[in-house]
Amino acid sequence: MVAVAVPGARPGAHGAIGRIHVRRPATHPSRPTSAACFRRRRVAVSSLFLGMLLAGRVALGLLGSGPLSASQPASPVLVSERVHIVQPGDTLWNIARSLRPEGDVRRVVHQLASQRDGAALRVGERIALP
Repeated sequence: MVAVAVPGARPGAHGAIGRIHVRRPATHPSRPTSAACFRRRRVAVSSLFLGMLLAGRVALGLLGSGPLSASQPASPVLVSERVHIVQPGDTLWNIARSLRPEGDVRRVVHQLASQRDGAALRVGERIALP
């Protein structure tokens, strides 16, 4: 309950100046919450939660993209006695033919291709020969 006192007024006076005004807070009877309200609340809370998860994932992604992170996964290096350095115009068939000048080179081409997992040749690249 809140009482407002007016300066210079006499208690109990009935004039407009001396009247004490009492304000009571408005009370609302409790109403049952509808199912639609619960649904809206659940949607809002789940949206907020998913937004926080997404923001966290983006933040972690930005932290890992610095200069110290690996740009690509390390590929295993094959140890071999013979290595071919790719020259402009080289193909797997040309390389296989240089290894086996006579006969069928399909097996050698297949071995070279399986080592590369279908990657294209790049000039200056070192290829371990079977």
